[in-house]
Amino acid sequence: MLNNKQKTTLIIVMSVAFAIVIGVLVTLLILQKQRNDMIQMSQSKPVTMVVSEPQSTYTLDKVRLSDEDVRYKSNWELCLMRNEIFARHGYIFSRSELRAHFENQPWYRGTTTRLGDIHLNDIEKYNVNLIKKYE
Repeated sequence: MLNNKQKTTLIIVMSVAFAIVIGVLVTLLILQKQRNDMIQMSQSKPVTMVVSEPQSTYTLDKVRLSDEDVRYKSNWELCLMRNEIFARHGYIFSRSELRAHFENQPWYRGTTTRLGDIHLNDIEKYNVNLIKKYE
């Protein structure tokens, strides 16, 4: 039979062990989601809504996106939408999957690796910030 001090110690030890197990499970879930996102990025086809459209139909520099426009997009779609704004200004991406995606677009002409060389208009800045909220 356990005395009160032993019971208290046992409860504390079990609580700590339980917290550790929960922490490990949460970490595993986060890692699994990141893995799934990476798999999705490698298998994803270009997004057709606004991303990668020819210059004549491109609107991310002229129209403010709404929450509804981005709320249900995958992380990869959001990543493409946000980075297309920079790609339209000639940004050369260091991330290989982004570089490969944009180099396959007929309108893309990479000219700089420096974000400081890129000047976004107010609508583009707004859209980048909105997309980042959901990304």
